[in-house]
Amino acid sequence: MQSDAPLDAATIKWLKENAIPLASLEAGHGFQDLEMLDEVIDNGVRVVGLGEATHGTREVFQFKHRMLEYLVVKKGFTVFVIEAGYDVCTGINDYVLYGQGTAAWALAGQGFWTWDTEEVLAMIEWIRQYNVTKPQGRKVKFYGSDIQSIVNATKIVRDYVNNVAPEAAHLVESAIGPLSTIKTEPASDEVEARAAHKAKVIDNLYTLIGFISHHRMRFTRMTSPEEYEFALQHARVCLQYCVMLGRPRIGLDAFAERDLSMAENIEYIINVLEPGAKAVVWAHNGHVTRSYGTEGSTTMGQQLHNIFGQAYYNIAFLFNQGGFQSRDMLEPNYSLTGFRLPPAREGTVEWVFAQVGLDNYMVNLRQNKLDAVERWMDQERPMRQIGANFAVNWAPEKYETTKPINRFDAVVYMEKTSRARPNPTGWR
Repeated sequence: MQSDAPLDAATIKWLKENAIPLASLEAGHGFQDLEMLDEVIDNGVRVVGLGEATHGTREVFQFKHRMLEYLVVKKGFTVFVIEAGYDVCTGINDYVLYGQGTAAWALAGQGFWTWDTEEVLAMIEWIRQYNVTKPQGRKVKFYGSDIQSIVNATKIVRDYVNNVAPEAAHLVESAIGPLSTIKTEPASDEVEARAAHKAKVIDNLYTLIGFISHHRMRFTRMTSPEEYEFALQHARVCLQYCVMLGRPRIGLDAFAERDLSMAENIEYIINVLEPGAKAVVWAHNGHVTRSYGTEGSTTMGQQLHNIFGQAYYNIAFLFNQGGFQSRDMLEPNYSLTGFRLPPAREGTVEWVFAQVGLDNYMVNLRQNKLDAVERWMDQERPMRQIGANFAVNWAPEKYETTKPINRFDAVVYMEKTSRARPNPTGWR
C-alpha cells in the first residue's frame, strides 16, 4: 500500500517525542530506562503480554528476560506463562521451584524447538537462582498455556482416575483413548462420520470431567487438593485439545479455539492456582494482540482483555532488519534455518517506527496520542507476522495487513536483530 505522508510524518514526530531509548536488551543492567512503565503497571495491571514478530529472534528473547526481571524484582510478579503446552511445562516448574533435574533437561522436555534456545535457558536459570533466595510466596512459578500437546495430560488423567476410582477406567478410555486419532482436516468423504465421532469424544470428555468434579471431596481426601486439581485441569486440557481439532475446526476457527483456551488457562492459573498473582505471558504478537483483524477470529489477547480489562497490558515487538530462525518450508524436512530480512519497506508499521532513528526503544501507546497519530493507527497497515514456518519466496516478507489502533499498549522496537541460538536439543 502507499504511505500516507502527512500522517506518517505526524506519527514519526510523536514517536520521536515519546520514545524511551533502551539502555540494554539484556537482563542485569538495572531498570532506570524501564521506569516509564512504573505508573502503568502500578495502576492495577495483573497480566503483561510480551509478544514477538518471529518465534526465533535472539534480542527479543533477551529483552523478554529483562522484562521478566523488572516485573518480578520491581513489581512483584510471581507467575511466568509461555506459549507452550500446559502439560509439558511442569518439568520446568519443578526445576525453578525445587531444583529437580537440570534447566536444559527441563527446557528440552517441553518439546517446542522455538523455546529450546540459549536465551530461554538463561532466563530459566535466572528464575531458579532468584527462587533460591526468596520465601515461598515470592517464588516465580513457570507454566505453559498452550493445548497443542496432550501426551502428558492423558497419562496424568489416566493414572489419577485409575488410582482413585479404578472402576471408572472405561470413562477414561472412552474419553482420552481416541484423542491420538483426532485429525484437524478429515478427508472429504469422511467429514460427517468424523464430525459425529469427534462430537461423541467431546461428550465423553465432558462426562469424565463431570465425574471427577462430582467426586471432588472424596478424591481430594484420597490424594490431596493439589493432586486433585492437577488431574482435573489436565482433563480440561484434553477437552480443549479435542474442541480445537474436533468440530472439525480448521484455519481461523481452530486459531480462535486455541487462543480462547490459552486465555482461560492463564485465568485459571492466576485466579485458582495462584489467586491474586500477577503474570508475565510470553507469546507471539499474533496471540497477545487484542484483535487479529480478521473477522471470526478472536485472539488470546482479546480474551484476556475481556477477562481482565485494563489489568491486561500487552507489548508488541517490532524489528527493522536482521536475522531470526524458523522452519524452512522449502526444505524437504522443514529444517530449522536462519533467515535474514532487509530493512522494512516504506509504508509498513516497521518502516514508520524505524524513522525515529534509535536502535532500540520502547513507546507507551496507552498515553494520550495526537489525533493524526490515532488516524494513522486506524488505517490498514502492513506489519510483519512470522511464525514457526517461513520461506524466502513468501512475498512480501510475510507482512499481514492490520490496523495498529487498539492492538497493543506498547511497542518495543529493535533496529537490527539476529537469530536465536538453539541448544543442542533445539535442533529438531
